[in-house]
Amino acid sequence: MRRVFGYLLLMSLMLLVANRVFAQLEGGPDSARYKVVPEIMLFSNFHQGIGGDTHEPNFEIKRATLGCQFHVPKGFSSIIRLDVSPNQPLGQNYNTVNVYLRAMYISWKKGKFLLNTGLVDNMQHMTQQKYWGARYVFKSFLDEYRFIPAIDLGFNGRYDFLDNLSLEFGMMTGTIKDDSVSYGKYYYSLSLNYKPVKELQLKVHSTYSFQNDDLYTAGAFVGWNIIPHLRFGAEYNAKFSPKNIVQQGASAYMIYGFLKDKLNLFARYDYLTSSCTPGFVPSWTVVEDGMALVAGCDWKVVEYVRLSLNYQGWLPRLNTGITKSYIFLNVEFRVN
Repeated sequence: MRRVFGYLLLMSLMLLVANRVFAQLEGGPDSARYKVVPEIMLFSNFHQGIGGDTHEPNFEIKRATLGCQFHVPKGFSSIIRLDVSPNQPLGQNYNTVNVYLRAMYISWKKGKFLLNTGLVDNMQHMTQQKYWGARYVFKSFLDEYRFIPAIDLGFNGRYDFLDNLSLEFGMMTGTIKDDSVSYGKYYYSLSLNYKPVKELQLKVHSTYSFQNDDLYTAGAFVGWNIIPHLRFGAEYNAKFSPKNIVQQGASAYMIYGFLKDKLNLFARYDYLTSSCTPGFVPSWTVVEDGMALVAGCDWKVVEYVRLSLNYQGWLPRLNTGITKSYIFLNVEFRVN
């Protein structure tokens, strides 16, 4: 716990110093050119199992982040973000937490060009995550099923050819691990975002690593605002190598907004399947095959607080795993 308090104290001092520095610039000739933006985020929930294979009801703090954005002249900015998540062994109390550096990178934006370098967020799933819009309830497909690391060391960027057409690119080291599974050293990503009309969002993406069995990831996404306040999203993703190991899946969801989108109804269906060559164990995780269903409502109580009452279920493929069925009450507090 001392280490946790040390991290939090350090970040608090950084925010205090930054606020004092930028406060001194107010009113000066460069006051509009310097900016500091604090970041605070908390995901929490209460869930109740409604099936025989689910665990007892419980409160959870899924994650909390504390960070800061710094914007300076010449198009430069930087982000420092800490992630605090509980470490709760089964049957024990929340007496320890894991604290790690969630993001720390420098950005440079010049006209239509954006470049990030450091410990950065992977861009491959960002469009889908924003379109889904309920990250605090359920992750986007690529993140939830670990098709790609959500963060990694390296660089990525974006170039906007037009207002409705952009190219995303990146090169990561593969040193960040998810559940002790390495994604190989140096992998390259490329994706294209396109909006042919205002109501339609398209994206294709790919990732390739020269090592780790020449691992490929590829996918496509389509989002459609069929009428105001009603949007549909669908994506297909696959991860494979020349040794004929395939992990693939699809996700489809619908969101309908009321009261100027302060109240949303949503439903989502995920399908995941995989295959491995007999006698070969891949160095990347093949998660359990099956189907997930998420449905409920999302309410923006005030600007910084959102609530969601929803159902989350998991049905394993071919009855090889555990069927799960829960009622969730999710809470998000976000300032950024």
